[in-house]
Amino acid sequence: MRRVAVFIDWQNCYHLARLAFHEQYDPSRYGNVRPKAFAEMLVEKGDARDELVHIGIYRGEPDPRKDAQTHAAHMRMRQAWLDECGDLVRVRTRPLRYLMGRPLSDAEEKGIDVQLAIDAMVMGVQHEYDYAILATTDTDLLPVVEGLTALRMATGRPEVAVIGWAGVEQHLTAPATPVLWIGKRDYEVVRNRVDYNLSAEQRRNPR
Repeated sequence: MRRVAVFIDWQNCYHLARLAFHEQYDPSRYGNVRPKAFAEMLVEKGDARDELVHIGIYRGEPDPRKDAQTHAAHMRMRQAWLDECGDLVRVRTRPLRYLMGRPLSDAEEKGIDVQLAIDAMVMGVQHEYDYAILATTDTDLLPVVEGLTALRMATGRPEVAVIGWAGVEQHLTAPATPVLWIGKRDYEVVRNRVDYNLSAEQRRNPR
């Protein structure tokens, strides 16, 4: 049995899910997944004896002073993650950077990939998992794959895999590193259709 840790680059997964399975002008809520179901789906692509022991979620956090509506939606979604995943999940956020003269939707994430890299490496060195799944296609995170591979060569663990989205060529490529492909059927099983732009009351009582 391998202890599996899944590290989710949230915005990267969201954008790639939209690119793979949706149209450009579909509603913004399209592309979200339920993190526990998503992580479990990835684990099931490995050995049947594998056990999910950790879900790390990494994303930028909107500034409530600049974009109160998006921040409120983010907090509703974050609470849903905690409710779904319990002690399995650790949510890491960093403030978004807003560009002068640009739409709020163009805000940039800063430091998220660095935080993911640090957590994956530190947890690997401390033997907190045996198998890492990096849920990202961001090539900036290739050094993490290389670092974990070097750690395995030195100590015997951990193993590492990355993900890919059906129909999209973009994914991390490293020698002897498997790619766990996410197809349309996989996505539909783990897709989250909740509109977090609406409060719980608004969702219960739509007008």
